[in-house]
Amino acid sequence: MLRDKDDKKIFLEILESYNKMIYKFCWMFSNNTKENFEDLYQQVCYNLWKFFKKNKDRQDSNWVYRITLNTVIDYGRKKKLIDKVFEKLNITHEIADQQEDSTRKNVLYELISRLSSQDKVLIGLYLEKYSYEKIAEKTNITVTNVGTRIQRIKEKLRKLKVELYGDEEF
Repeated sequence: MLRDKDDKKIFLEILESYNKMIYKFCWMFSNNTKENFEDLYQQVCYNLWKFFKKNKDRQDSNWVYRITLNTVIDYGRKKKLIDKVFEKLNITHEIADQQEDSTRKNVLYELISRLSSQDKVLIGLYLEKYSYEKIAEKTNITVTNVGTRIQRIKEKLRKLKVELYGDEEF
């Protein structure tokens, strides 16, 4: 019984420390709907708990990312969610972190929801302020490929914004 309480405490601490990242990925893959977000967030937490209980060797934090990313990608495939549109894109770390500018952040997530699953993962890690090296490590692609793909993703988002909204500012 004591072991279960210790496990729960450790798991909740892990969940708390990665909650921002989990939240962002769930929101991006839920097409910005509260119902889909809640379902997806619950599924991610459940899958993290299952892994946590089965694997006592959890020193490497990559397992949290891998479980989260695999869960949101699988969820997107299963739900066959229709991607939505929106926003101006000058992708910078500041856009995603501006708490007071929720409109811009929501617009950013809506644009990102138009991307492929792989692109969502890459731009999500980029917006989490990971270096290209860390992104490469977490996604098993080369650093050069990460840089190239992120630049292409940014360009896709800029073109989508112009195509849909012209030069309108948000």
